[in-house]
Amino acid sequence: MRLPTSLGGLLFLMSLLAQIHCEDVFGIAGENFTFPVKINQKIAEIIWTKNKDKVAEWEGQNETTYFDPLKNRGFLSKENGSLTIFNLENSDGGTYVLDYMDSLEKMSPASYFLCWLPLQNLK
Repeated sequence: MRLPTSLGGLLFLMSLLAQIHCEDVFGIAGENFTFPVKINQKIAEIIWTKNKDKVAEWEGQNETTYFDPLKNRGFLSKENGSLTIFNLENSDGGTYVLDYMDSLEKMSPASYFLCWLPLQNLK
């Protein structure tokens, strides 16, 4: 891969890197956890992945589809795109990515690294 030699090319590359952001979030084992999502546009499609595996998906008028390991432990808000995990387990830790399409068909990503904390260490 050739690196950009012009200032314009370098600025373009920096703008792409600036859009990649992963927020560290923390949840407590055994408790419910909701990712802190703030989407102000009308949402047309939502896909959540964990470590690149799909865990929840919603398109338009269809019902939300949940995949393992959140099949019976997840809730996806169609209003703001947030994902709630019920009864957080240590295996829930990892990198979660929210990809959503707004009503103008613009796709946007958001990344989170979820760390779980054992309940007994907090007492």
